[in-house]
Amino acid sequence: MNTDIKLFENQQVKIEAWDFLLDAADRRKPNETNIHYSDYRRALVHNVGDKLTINYAGDYPGGVDIQGTTSIERLSVEKALSGPVAKLTGYSWFGAPPAISCFAQDLVLANRDIGDDLSATGQTGSAAILSNVALSHMPGDQLVINRGGGYTGGVSVEGNLQVGGITLQGSGNGSIDVNPLLPHQALKISNGMMQFETTRLRFLPGVLPHSVTTQQTLKVTSDTISVETHQLESGQSEVLDLVKEIKALRQKVTELEQAIAHLSPHR
Repeated sequence: MNTDIKLFENQQVKIEAWDFLLDAADRRKPNETNIHYSDYRRALVHNVGDKLTINYAGDYPGGVDIQGTTSIERLSVEKALSGPVAKLTGYSWFGAPPAISCFAQDLVLANRDIGDDLSATGQTGSAAILSNVALSHMPGDQLVINRGGGYTGGVSVEGNLQVGGITLQGSGNGSIDVNPLLPHQALKISNGMMQFETTRLRFLPGVLPHSVTTQQTLKVTSDTISVETHQLESGQSEVLDLVKEIKALRQKVTELEQAIAHLSPHR
């Protein structure tokens, strides 16, 4: 019998043909209304341009399922991925760091095991999963994180966060260090306290220029708001109670209004 399949002694099988079809009639998906399925089931095609095409023209309506560990040297994704992805690594071109290009508007990250959290949005099934838009390229060339608040638990950043040259560093005890705001400046934020530190050079006649570091701490409690100014080099400190000062200012305004009233001519 003549055949285009050839067996070689070095354990190779060669098929001299364009298409390789795998077609089991009992596994075909029945045609649905207004949906045209190909009459073929072309699993592999030696395509134009010396390219290997899997599931040519989408002949298999159920798509392609790859099970087990998969290694892809160069990855280009044109359609949405379905199912869990443990690790996705792009291709390194000419020694540059690997990069993944996603030509789409939204990137959806959803853990199907978090059913209770997804149901909190009032949606179920695929609608709930698709509401988890992690990254979105919005009009105005703007990148939006957690678009629409789909992640009801919010966004958590672990480790340091750098934004436009400003570094937010969590200390692990509820405080955040912001450094630098400007050269020689730092900001620390914690529960009920904001500390601003600045270092400047001081020039005095007959004295070499020397640095002076000033810390200003804003403290907020249930009954007071205070600002403490402390110079590290001299050890001098000054505390300004804003609530007390405002009350004193109001008292002075009241006294001034009363004095003005006594100066006004009687009608």
